[in-house]
Amino acid sequence: MKTTIFVICAFSVLAFAEQLAYDYEATDAFSTEAEISEYTIMAVESPDELIGLLSAGYPPEPLRAILEDESIPEEDRYWLDCRMRGFIAENLYRFYREDGRPREIPCDWIRPGENYWREIMIVNPVGDAPTELTEGMPRTYRESGYLVNLFGEKVGTIAIADSTVRLSRDGRIGVCQTGWRTDLDPSQEEFYFCFLYPDGSFTEIPMERPFRNQGSAYGISQDGELAVFSATNYSTSQNYLYLYDRNARERACIEIDALFFSSLVIAPDNSTIVLRMNGTGFGGGQLLDVSTGRVLNKFLFLVEQPCFSQNSERVSLTGGVDTRILNTADGSVERTYPFRELQIPSVGDGPQGPLSVSISNNPRQIVSMRHYGIRVILNGISRLLVPGFNIGDLSPNGYFAWLSSTKWGRASSGAGYGNKVIILDMERFEEVGR
Repeated sequence: MKTTIFVICAFSVLAFAEQLAYDYEATDAFSTEAEISEYTIMAVESPDELIGLLSAGYPPEPLRAILEDESIPEEDRYWLDCRMRGFIAENLYRFYREDGRPREIPCDWIRPGENYWREIMIVNPVGDAPTELTEGMPRTYRESGYLVNLFGEKVGTIAIADSTVRLSRDGRIGVCQTGWRTDLDPSQEEFYFCFLYPDGSFTEIPMERPFRNQGSAYGISQDGELAVFSATNYSTSQNYLYLYDRNARERACIEIDALFFSSLVIAPDNSTIVLRMNGTGFGGGQLLDVSTGRVLNKFLFLVEQPCFSQNSERVSLTGGVDTRILNTADGSVERTYPFRELQIPSVGDGPQGPLSVSISNNPRQIVSMRHYGIRVILNGISRLLVPGFNIGDLSPNGYFAWLSSTKWGRASSGAGYGNKVIILDMERFEEVGR
């Protein structure tokens, strides 16, 4: 049964003025190779180095003992195994069967369908994208492809194999938008909320005039039970959030009294959603309770991807002046990190890019990242500043940090996450930090 919920979004000018008092200065020097290596489990700088590391098969020797260590929570070891297998697949188009034998897959690219666990990979076959719409296929010029698990076994086909597709963890449902209507080109008759299934089928839900799409403002939960899309009525500038189940049945429509938003993020347990809003002279975000539509907290200048802990108890909201760690049960602020504590020193004259933050179930840890480096913080103290990387993720319980690099960091929509990585032993990091 569909329900409609009205949400009013307002921001405190006083709170904003208080935030501006923060100091933006960041003077820390980057950590030396010796300081980084003290916590490094494994580092790869190039595809050739990765090939050499795999000369004796998978897992490479530095990881074997870690993956077999039962004193480390199984979900952290599994997460690390998924990350490594996915990294190999993205860079070498190679998988390793359960018996250890390699499997090569010729293709244009391979990328994870879901960004945190990366259990299912999307394969874009060799060939060019269509130049016209194909009857019986989604309304898009993007190619079809197939899905494989982390052993390289084919587990399904998908009508759209593209970086705009978001999958559930198990790959049994994906979402994207097809058709196109924006402020600049409202001439298109309609656009569509598109649901993709691993038998190659799809469902397109039309959104007719005067609605337009919001680009990347859609998502699917890890378990696939909640799909979320957004749309704007361009005649009234009213924004709407549509919630669906995995069978493309509408659960609710939430009316947002704010400027348009993008890049929504769903908690792993589906209980809350973070909305990012953007507009001329304005940016912000809010933490929304899915069951009631109530705004639990709101934030000015939210500029990068929020991050939920995998137990869904906490979420990081990063803005232009600070990062706040919120309790998702009631939206209360557990901790605030002023911008100066998370800032990454600038390198060269290029753009710094937005600041982004990762957290885990371990409340003592936080990782901040920008185009030129990653800062690892323990108990509110910056312990490590690693140059040359711009994506830093923590395993579920914070036993490992995965540092990688791509051209635009988390803002990148291209396939792959770069060809270099450092895996940090966060347990060792905490021992030294004590």
